Amino acid sequence: MATSSIAATTAAASNTGEENDPEKPRTMKPDLLVVPIPMTNPTLGAGLMGAAVLFYNPNNSDQPWVTGAGAMYTSNKSWGGAAFHSMSLDDDRFHALLFGGYANININFYGIGAAAGTAMSPSRW
Repeated sequence: MATSSIAATTAAASNTGEENDPEKPRTMKPDLLVVPIPMTNPTLGAGLMGAAVLFYNPNNSDQPWVTGAGAMYTSNKSWGGAAFHSMSLDDDRFHALLFGGYANININFYGIGAAAGTAMSPSRW
């Protein structure tokens, strides 16, 4: 008997249509995504990249606002950072995307081919 009353209550709550009501303001709890990314390659060396992205909806629009930032650092002292923000305004009529970043990359490039690495070595300068 208790099982049928729980099922009836659940069915009645799901048939009210409150979650599909277009007049009800949409609410969204902020979600944060953090991603650490280890890296290694012959040009930059070993290092770590990281990114954080926040999804939120302050004006109850159809599209959530997204804000993020990222940074990287490697063993050859290369570094960089970037940030972005995406938003919609005026009931989703206007969209804005802002992006900015800066990097200082120390690239060790010795040419192309098997003999190029020895041709540019400091001992031959």
